[in-house]
Amino acid sequence: MTAIWKFTLPMTCFYDGGDVLKMPMGAEILSCQRQDKDITFWARVAKDAPLAYRRFVIYSTGHPIDDDLNLEYISTVQMGSTMNPLVLHVFEVLS
Repeated sequence: MTAIWKFTLPMTCFYDGGDVLKMPMGAEILSCQRQDKDITFWARVAKDAPLAYRRFVIYSTGHPIDDDLNLEYISTVQMGSTMNPLVLHVFEVLS
């Protein structure tokens, strides 16, 4: 049986290798958006699947991207405010 679960990316995911989350194996990311002050994504998961570690990294617009990382684009998320905008780009580190 599958379900949709919510995951929150820590703001420590910036640059330098990102951060790791535990997710059920095979989790399919459906959406990534701002929720309150967090970067949140929702994934379809098999509830009984064993947990696996997945690594994510966030880059802000204009920041150099580490080309040595095998990255898969997830989404662009707008944070901040009208007076102080912050546009972030979320990637999963595949290997």
